[in-house]
Amino acid sequence: MKTTNSPGNSPVDSLVAAQPDLSATVSASAGTGKTWLLVTRIIRLLLADTEPGSILALTFTRKAAAEMQMRLQERLYQLATADDSTLTELLTQAGITAIDDHKIKSRELYERLLHADFPVRLQTFHSFCQDILSHFPLEADITPGFELIENTALLRQQALEELFADATRNAQGKLANDLDVLMQACNGPANTKTALNSMLGHRSDWWAFCEHCNDNAAYASQQLQKQLQIDVNTDPHIQFFSVVTREKLLDFVDLLRKHATKTNLGHAQQIEHALQAESLTQSTFQRLQAVFLTARYEPRTRKPSKTQAANMGEDGETAFLELHHRICTSMLDAREISKRIQALELNAVWYRTGQRYIELYQQLKRELRVLDFTDLEWNCYRLLNTADNAHWVQYKIDQRINHVLIDEFQDTNPTQWQLITPLLEEIAAGPGERARSFFLVGDEKQSIYSFRRANPELQRQASHHLAENVSAVAVRLDASRRSSPAIVETVNAVFKQDEIQRCMPEFSDHNTHLQQLPGSVSLYPLCQLDHDTAQQADDLAATALRNPLLAPRLINTRTARTDEAKLIADQIDNFINEQTLISAKDQAGNDCVRPIEYGDIMILMRNRTHIGIYESVLRDRGIPFTGSQRGSLLENQEIQDLEKLLDSLMAPFNNLSIAQVLKSPIFAASDADLMYLAQASKQGKWYQRLLALNIDPDTSHPLYRAARLLPRWQKLVDTVPVHDLLDRIYAEGNIIQRYVSSVPASQQQRVSANLLRFLELSLELDSGRYPSLSHFLHHLRSIRAHKDGRPDEPAVTEGQASVQLMTIHASKGLEAPMIVLADCDNQGKHNNAYTTLVDWPAQHHRPVRFQLITGQQSMDQTTAEIVKRKQSAQHREELNLLYVALTRARQYLTVTGSACRDKSGWFEYLETAMKLRLKPDPDSAYHIRFGHYYKRSIPEKKHVVVQQAPVVDSRLRRPLPMPAAAEQMIAPSQRVHEDQHVNTSQDADGSQRGIVIHRALDLMSRRPPLTADQVSLQIRQESSLADDIELDRWLDEARRTLNDVRFACIFKPTDYRKVMNELPVLYQDDDKTVFGLIDRLIVNDDSIILIDYKTHQVDDEAQLDTLAREFSHQLSLYEKGVSKLWPNIKINSGLLFTHSAHLLWIE
Repeated sequence: MKTTNSPGNSPVDSLVAAQPDLSATVSASAGTGKTWLLVTRIIRLLLADTEPGSILALTFTRKAAAEMQMRLQERLYQLATADDSTLTELLTQAGITAIDDHKIKSRELYERLLHADFPVRLQTFHSFCQDILSHFPLEADITPGFELIENTALLRQQALEELFADATRNAQGKLANDLDVLMQACNGPANTKTALNSMLGHRSDWWAFCEHCNDNAAYASQQLQKQLQIDVNTDPHIQFFSVVTREKLLDFVDLLRKHATKTNLGHAQQIEHALQAESLTQSTFQRLQAVFLTARYEPRTRKPSKTQAANMGEDGETAFLELHHRICTSMLDAREISKRIQALELNAVWYRTGQRYIELYQQLKRELRVLDFTDLEWNCYRLLNTADNAHWVQYKIDQRINHVLIDEFQDTNPTQWQLITPLLEEIAAGPGERARSFFLVGDEKQSIYSFRRANPELQRQASHHLAENVSAVAVRLDASRRSSPAIVETVNAVFKQDEIQRCMPEFSDHNTHLQQLPGSVSLYPLCQLDHDTAQQADDLAATALRNPLLAPRLINTRTARTDEAKLIADQIDNFINEQTLISAKDQAGNDCVRPIEYGDIMILMRNRTHIGIYESVLRDRGIPFTGSQRGSLLENQEIQDLEKLLDSLMAPFNNLSIAQVLKSPIFAASDADLMYLAQASKQGKWYQRLLALNIDPDTSHPLYRAARLLPRWQKLVDTVPVHDLLDRIYAEGNIIQRYVSSVPASQQQRVSANLLRFLELSLELDSGRYPSLSHFLHHLRSIRAHKDGRPDEPAVTEGQASVQLMTIHASKGLEAPMIVLADCDNQGKHNNAYTTLVDWPAQHHRPVRFQLITGQQSMDQTTAEIVKRKQSAQHREELNLLYVALTRARQYLTVTGSACRDKSGWFEYLETAMKLRLKPDPDSAYHIRFGHYYKRSIPEKKHVVVQQAPVVDSRLRRPLPMPAAAEQMIAPSQRVHEDQHVNTSQDADGSQRGIVIHRALDLMSRRPPLTADQVSLQIRQESSLADDIELDRWLDEARRTLNDVRFACIFKPTDYRKVMNELPVLYQDDDKTVFGLIDRLIVNDDSIILIDYKTHQVDDEAQLDTLAREFSHQLSLYEKGVSKLWPNIKINSGLLFTHSAHLLWIE
């Protein structure tokens, strides 16, 4: 395998991997420009006339895929719009010869890609699998039209509950017995759930391990028995008491009695009692263990002594010590075999219950027609490797893909590698047929997702595989394009230590292209409480009994962690107040220098355990921040207020919910308002009192707003979907603006984002299909009860810049001018007990071992060796995590922590690295500083010159002469009403009544007509008059009119060419525009019938004639417009009065 690597990692070296005619593997350290290199390779492939649709680029997150798409579009646009000299420079940077042909092609790439029928596919692994499965559902044996489910916590809980329900229904059955055994072995239900959920999380490994087996549990038990090398039919305790061992024990007793100490005589008596037992069982063996083994199951120490040699004789003492050693060895061997048998029995039970758990979980998803991410990977793997049509599917996919690029390859799991292998084999099989290539980039030092089954060894395996099969060139990048020399120097000092080098031998010295970029690294001593403060905390804890109604609980809020949080806040304030300069880009994309802002600072920590403490201190200091607490959306006050609002709409007689809603910013009622409501009446609940209050109709009064809005929203419950209800509440209640104005400026963007996220949450439940509010509230209670299923707060990306708090895992792929690595003493202990042990070597097609890890005391040696390898990999990942954290910093890095009992790993590594080259400051802190900004680089503040407003000519303020609207446009029906002087006797609901009857006649007279129920339902939904008692009378009036035999020529014509309802008319009449709406038009070959409906409640014929004369002008305007469409055809116009059932023809 050819490797390209130079001390400087110059662009020429790295661009070897961008050559479109070569396959390549790139090991790219943090910040070395791997995304730029990947996009450069895509551009060079396009310049080589590669079809965009034949390029497939895969990564692991939607964010990374979106970034690749954005980078590609930006660079292609840059090539399309650059001047000639800039274009030459851009092409040279990408390793492309700047000849005229390349310049012309590069300028056309942007447009070519925009108009491509099949663009470059920049996808995540899961979206790639989803596309394949959606095209081949039958071949993959999955449900066509499946949906993807991302949050499966509730489904897992439902499957677990169903598992225990199955066992309960048959208490004497196999499943119940297995669960009982598992519960006892795991020491309770909590560890049992951990064991079962761990197997469910590794179901893809389980399926691969048991592939092509009829009975997965039986096959797994057989494999484990072979690996443990045991015979289940042999009892190790009985085998221990063999004839030879019994003779050794008797000899040992004789020697003990010769040296007759009290202890020896007691041990001799115990051995004799054991040998005289009627049956040599496990309990007998355990009693005998006390003679030879300690409580930790280690051989007791027996040493030679003069007294012992005198009593036993020298030969006897030698034989005594030898017998003790041999018996202890035999006893430990028996214990080891016993542990292996117990492990096999426990794992057999775990296999059976876990398999049933997986079956129930898969069944639930099939019933819902959904797949999760694991299903996507596994079904795609099966489709491409073992399905009956695998070769045909491979052929179809291979015809569309010529070039495969994979980013962040260190995060690949074995299933993903196995599903992509067929594509690699197809590329390697026919290199001469068409130009094809494979490109992968990753960094083993940044592999931090083992909990997602990522295996960094796969990168080495894939690189070796590509080198052998497609002659891939290997390129190594260690020169940062992100970090300042101060950051890079610190990284080198930390990871070149001997202890770390033994775990990370592939680490090599980093350097940076930004040699002149100023920066600094500060390591502060661990925060810890002094003796007096610690004693004060103890005194508070030992406070005498108190009356909780009179005396508050005394809580010591000062801890080492709060001191650390205050130190971090101090450093942030210092950077902001001193206007520390950073290098950045201006709005035009040019390099500039500006003072640091809150949005340039990122606080990283290993986990979220103490994030609440840091947020609290930042909040007290007034520092705007964006938190990263997992599943915290529903814990925010604004979301709880909305839940109470929805709850009060469902159950309006819940006084506590009503009180919280009224007090919240939704209505902002004061304490006095609530007291007034509570004392207004002794009868009824608060909701009833609210509606009965005699308040002046002042829309600004909180109680009046509540009395007006709550009943309106309550009518919508279960008549519209939850999302529509919330959308109406947000709009009419001005919810977002009210909450934003009630919080400090630093929290406004966060609150707004949370409220919008809650609105989105209502759509995620059954895709927003079902309108049941009770279902939605039950869903919220369910996800709150399960930690894994709680929705996260959304990230705030716009608005006021704020400090970001996040875990190191979440920061992967990000960078910031200033990084604060907090909680550096947290070592992140891994608890492997009752979890799944999967041994899947990178070079194997499936796992070679699948086993449950038990407690340390019951673990056999074979399993312990594999667990030890796993712990080494976990320790390596902890170092990877530290590497990722340090390399997020561009210029400034601050490291803090609080002292703990254990020896701090990360802090110790950093302190050791600092001590090698620095002496601590007087405050015991270490500071590495490099470079500074010259004064001429500091941007000068521009003085804004306030100019007086220019004097405007008063004539320009005069309104332009415009003709009256009535002179320009005529609406026939409106014109009639303006000129009308006759009393039409319309009631108060005349307008609404007319709209409903017109709409009903329209729906009922269509072809094909709607049924009465359909018409009623649609009008009720459109008019929001579901509870109006007048609506049925209006619909009956329309129905009578339609069925009247006198009007058959209108509604049931027998000879017609065209029938139209609600026909819009718009035409120019001299200098005026006429527009209107004809209710019904029937066109025959020799005549046209034009009907206009009138819903006036008039019965007197004289009044009807008067109305007909008033509306004759309206109909004449309609006739004039229709005659323009159908000239030379006679038009008969009539007014149909629905109330009195009269049809008057207008001459």
